[in-house]
Amino acid sequence: MKRVYQNQETLNPNTRPIWHGCGCFIILSFIALSLISGIFAYFTYDKENSNSSEKADSFSFNYLNDLDSLTINPKLKNDTISLEAKDCLDEFLAGIVNTDRIEYYSKQKGNNILLIVKISDIKKIKSNTRKEILNYLYDWFSMDENFKNKKFYIAIEGQWNTVLISTPKGVDDDGKYANTDLLDNFYKENTPVKDTLNITIKKQKK
Repeated sequence: MKRVYQNQETLNPNTRPIWHGCGCFIILSFIALSLISGIFAYFTYDKENSNSSEKADSFSFNYLNDLDSLTINPKLKNDTISLEAKDCLDEFLAGIVNTDRIEYYSKQKGNNILLIVKISDIKKIKSNTRKEILNYLYDWFSMDENFKNKKFYIAIEGQWNTVLISTPKGVDDDGKYANTDLLDNFYKENTPVKDTLNITIKKQKK
């Protein structure tokens, strides 16, 4: 009996339904499509991350370069704004910190002005009072018509980190850790950098 069955199987083999082969093809196609989609998504994500990283690195590089330009002795002929900021904070912070140790740097792009101030011993200033530094600086510069249409980007640095920031984009004035991303619009400005305004600012002392 077994031999008869084997002979019949040899002469008339059972045929597999056509959909068996189709099923395998569909599964393989799905796997291949998934792999292609995964590879495409990986390279697209990697490229986007790379671009974001380059932008962040560019901003960090420029800001760190500006921090290297901080000085305790700004000069009238090429950094009037820093000199004015020094006069302002010498008055406002007198008796609170050693104002001779405060460092300044500023630069201008079109109507945008960046002012960086580093107060190494800012811990001597109470947290709820630190935000007044920004207000005092704005009031000081607002007293002169030369700055009427200027947009200020002000960053106050402590010993180790940025503690206050005020820009047209927003303000971070909790007095502890400020978000430096608020400064990115200044660095995105394509207008060439030039020396800050070489002007004499006259104002009444408070």
